[in-house]
Amino acid sequence: MTPFFLFVLSLVALFAAIMFLRLVQARHILACNSKRGRWWRRHWSPFPLLPLGFQRMWRGFSPRRTEFANIAEGTRPSGNKTYLADAAIATRYLCVKLGSDLNHIAVCSAITDNPIGLNADEPAAAEDECNVQLFGASAGTLRVVSGAAVTVGQYVATMANGKVQPAVATQFAIGRALNAAAGADEIIEIDPIRSDRAL
Repeated sequence: MTPFFLFVLSLVALFAAIMFLRLVQARHILACNSKRGRWWRRHWSPFPLLPLGFQRMWRGFSPRRTEFANIAEGTRPSGNKTYLADAAIATRYLCVKLGSDLNHIAVCSAITDNPIGLNADEPAAAEDECNVQLFGASAGTLRVVSGAAVTVGQYVATMANGKVQPAVATQFAIGRALNAAAGADEIIEIDPIRSDRAL
């Protein structure tokens, strides 16, 4: 048998012995007074950690390798992602699109832009971080700023200033209005959708 197999076998045997001792300990504590039970716990509680000690000893004789590493990838269950702003944004809840690169965002500047989400922050200057609520990924409803009158149930899309209007042909709808706006600059609630298809 290889040394590694013998090592694993010894660990299994040690673990079985420790479990047996723990069982004996539990029965002993029940049968003894509290003072003796405390003594038993003080002297025997560290034993379940022995396998970790043997593992550390074994790794000391084996070539070192990286088992865990942080990577700059992952998922975002909340549907929010941090970007850098291409310029200052003075108002929240505007439609934003990808900016100068994949790490930057800018306010939508044309009604045919395909927005990726809404800015939840107000970056004061270029290169400031900005939290973006991604369409199709955010959990729950979202707030937007109206740029025109909107009625309940209408699909809305971006205007040239990031505010929303009733969606028209060639636009990318971002959601359905859940309440109405009498005109511009009102905060309304929408049920968001992925803005990946023009009307």
